[in-house]
Amino acid sequence: MKKSIRLVSSVCAVAVVLFGLISIAEVAYAQDSVTIPGQVTVDQCPSGFQYSIGIEARIGVGMFTICYAAPNAADVLKQQQDQDFQNRIQLATAAAQAESEAWNKANPGQQKCVQWGPVVHANGVSTASGGACANVVQPEAPVAAVDTDPIVDNTVLPTRPALIAILPFTVELAGQHSAADCPVGYQAANGLSVNATTGVVTTVCWSSPAWQAQRIGGDTWANFVASGGTYNPQAAADKEAAIAALKARATATAQAAADATPGVKRCTTWTGFGSTGTECAYSFIDPANGAHTQATPATPAPSATPTATADSNNSAQTGATPPVTTSSLKISYVSKTKSVCTISAGNVLRKSAGTCLLAVTVVKPSGVKSTSLKKIVFTK
Repeated sequence: MKKSIRLVSSVCAVAVVLFGLISIAEVAYAQDSVTIPGQVTVDQCPSGFQYSIGIEARIGVGMFTICYAAPNAADVLKQQQDQDFQNRIQLATAAAQAESEAWNKANPGQQKCVQWGPVVHANGVSTASGGACANVVQPEAPVAAVDTDPIVDNTVLPTRPALIAILPFTVELAGQHSAADCPVGYQAANGLSVNATTGVVTTVCWSSPAWQAQRIGGDTWANFVASGGTYNPQAAADKEAAIAALKARATATAQAAADATPGVKRCTTWTGFGSTGTECAYSFIDPANGAHTQATPATPAPSATPTATADSNNSAQTGATPPVTTSSLKISYVSKTKSVCTISAGNVLRKSAGTCLLAVTVVKPSGVKSTSLKKIVFTK
């Protein structure tokens, strides 16, 4: 028999995330019920309403017992679908966690996160997705980056002539206006200004040179103001673009070197246009076959994961799920708590309330195996 406590003043559904496990709070079902003053046991409920009870606390009134009739077929189906949704989330999370652990083990000091989902509820509306980031495996000894040859760019940027000053730098109009409403020569940008004391709204219209210098900011804006508007901010814009291109070149060089040496961080130092810096790249060692992938945002987990359903007759045979193939890895599951759950034909079958322990085995194409335990908590 199940018991629940609810407050009339507040009914809500809550999703709980605990140690990477997602539990979806049970929602109210449609079976009939009767309410009795006071607190009684389930066998004291009227005939036909002895399936389960709930305690209702009415503030300022007292305690009441809600006696529930057995759920109808639609209620049972809804519960099974909710449990199936939760179990598939758990299995997808376990598969992503196992894959992330395998990558991190093959690449000490690095972390690769693996996305899972979307997992779609049988109602076709509710969906869930997420990611798993296993802990970084610390290398046995500090791993130093290997530098490539440095890149030096001695290009001399063109000299920009002084400007004819456009004064003032800005023009202020009463009220709110678009840039097109600003005077000619002051349509580069516009912004609203509100006087906190009077509440008066005005529009500030910017000239093109002043707006360019103000956007770059720093010394460029200071030099522009100090020169009375004759300093050409395009010189600073040229420098910004040249440094960005130099950084991109260094990054590409480091990535090419990293691709050639998976598992080794490669760095390229660049110097030019009065600045210097270092760009680094890393290519992961694929735990399945030793190939490399760039250290870019996490790769998606497979959408095909074992499904899970509620077991209404407890007659399924215990076994392992068909392997789930993900990024050249094969992942299978075996129940370690057969009194709580079994696995059959790719389904996790609930036997009773409690903690279901699944042995998750990851098999590489080389035959090397690793096994870890994952949990699914059945609350009802």
